[in-house]
Amino acid sequence: MMNGIIYGCPRQFQESLPFTHPGQLQGDVINLDFAFVANLKGENEVISFVRNPQESKKKFPGELTIQMYNFKSQNKPFIIFEPGNRMHYVKDRGIGSRGLARPGGCNHWPVGQMLCDGRTVQAGRQEGASHSFPRLSYIESTPT
Repeated sequence: MMNGIIYGCPRQFQESLPFTHPGQLQGDVINLDFAFVANLKGENEVISFVRNPQESKKKFPGELTIQMYNFKSQNKPFIIFEPGNRMHYVKDRGIGSRGLARPGGCNHWPVGQMLCDGRTVQAGRQEGASHSFPRLSYIESTPT
């Protein structure tokens, strides 16, 4: 990456993450229908945790620029991107046999105080991050 240019055009990387506090499970923070996406035309769809994402028949609208988490809280944070950007990896997510009854998926960020390989939570003893939206997403700015 040189001067913000990657692969020949400017890109802005963005990843939203829900956090769990020590002792919290993902299901304490987020719903199975965990996020909403929309475009400026008013077309929208929900992203869900499902047993088999390959069987999902959802058709996500084009030109998505709005995303909002469906937290189990009064607050529903959202982000709106400038038109011309694109979201990637917008799809239903797989859910294991424990569902959301487990700690966050990664406890290496924001603080990695205990020995951890940085990929999986072994216990809910500290803050954790779970299920990015969209996972490893990036927003691509088209050159003008």
